[in-house]
Amino acid sequence: MKPCLMFWVLVLLGGAIPSQAQTAYRPTVQLTDLLGLRFFPQSGLFQFDGLQIAFPKAGETYSLELRRAGGAVIYKVGLDLQEVSGFPAFGWLNPQERGSDKFKLSEGGKYELAVRMGSQEIGVVAFEARATDSGDAFNPGKTFRLVGHWDRWAYLYTRDGEPNARLYVVGWVTDSEFGPNRSDRWVTVQITKGGSVLCKSEVFVDAPHWSRYRFDVARPNSNAPCTLADLQKADGEYGLEFRSKARLLRKFNFRVANKQIQRIPRNTLPYLSANWGGIPSKLVNSDLQLQETFWFEASR
Repeated sequence: MKPCLMFWVLVLLGGAIPSQAQTAYRPTVQLTDLLGLRFFPQSGLFQFDGLQIAFPKAGETYSLELRRAGGAVIYKVGLDLQEVSGFPAFGWLNPQERGSDKFKLSEGGKYELAVRMGSQEIGVVAFEARATDSGDAFNPGKTFRLVGHWDRWAYLYTRDGEPNARLYVVGWVTDSEFGPNRSDRWVTVQITKGGSVLCKSEVFVDAPHWSRYRFDVARPNSNAPCTLADLQKADGEYGLEFRSKARLLRKFNFRVANKQIQRIPRNTLPYLSANWGGIPSKLVNSDLQLQETFWFEASR
């Protein structure tokens, strides 16, 4: 139960993606990495360590750009594609130039962060930056608060092909969701069915910006780890709730049918086959293990 500070820093071997890499599905950047870019509100600085891509294509040019919503590009950096050893369906996009992993906002407004393969967008996140002047003549400057889709998304994950392995919940939280009392900053995640709490966990939130947190969910009475198999035992409607004490921050609804969690359309292979902007249902973690992910959109 700690902040999910993993940025999927992979053990990589340099070189090109093999020519037989997956081409039946459209390349897409992992949404968890786009939402997981580090941001420093006091300076307006973004920083990234690299972005994982599913179904990469060799021989293409890749770039990351920050632009005004629907308008001018104000920062752009080329990205090198590297393979993930043993996983030809995945790649890693790293900045080509030293120091180009950082970029900075200078003023508030509506922006978009986009990753391109040639002229095609393969991942984009829209957000608004709200700037506040320091009001100090001796120390002028601005602080920034980001408003966007961070509270719209959450996902479950477990080791691929191991339904009895521990289940985790990942979501984005910021301390601006709470009052000045630090004791209010404990966030509880619970998975429910029919009014009963099946799995539960909590973390303390101390990040001034939307940050990715991992919740190690367990059964509330025994503290035994929850598993994917636990959730898929019974068909029906389920809820994934983020709470601060008694206050509901947001809720994600999902359904189990035929002993399987039903994915949102963007989180399926058929979507990735026919559309840009999908969400891969698997990723490779820092231990070079494949993880299965189930993404949800908030209903509140």
